[in-house]
This record gives sequence, structure tokens and C-alpha cells, in this order.
Amino acid sequence: MKVYVIELDNGQEYSDYENWVDSVFSSYRSASQSLIDKGFIPYSIKNNLGECVLIFENPKVSGIANQEGWITEYELQN
Repeated sequence: MKVYVIELDNGQEYSDYENWVDSVFSSYRSASQSLIDKGFIPYSIKNNLGECVLIFENPKVSGIANQEGWITEYELQN
């Protein structure tokens, strides 16, 4: 079974940087819709392997510049 984990960061740099797990979903679609509902805007970038990945950005959340979110897929083992 696969789960999709939403991770967010605080938009800060260096020693002020923090990231955390926000929520877990059973489908990528529901995870991405959750981010969109929270005001995040999706955009794609190429990672180090040359693959396109989707990143979500929420500009100016509570005075925090460019908070980012991303979805990671995990396979659960029995």
C-alpha cells in the first residue's frame, strides 16, 4: 500500500529553516488538492536526476516568505 506524505517548510534559510510532516493521504490527488485548498500554487522543477517533480509554493503566509510544500510517496511494508 502506498501513502503520500505532505511536508512543509517555513520558507526561511539556514539556521532558521524548519520542515515538518503536515499530513498523510492515501492518494496523490487528495494530497495535492489539500495543498491547493490551503492556498499553495503548484509548479514543476527538474531534480538532480533530470526528472520533473511538482513543488507547491504558498507566497507570504503569515509574514513568512515563500513557504513550500511537497509530496513524497512511500510504500508501506507489512
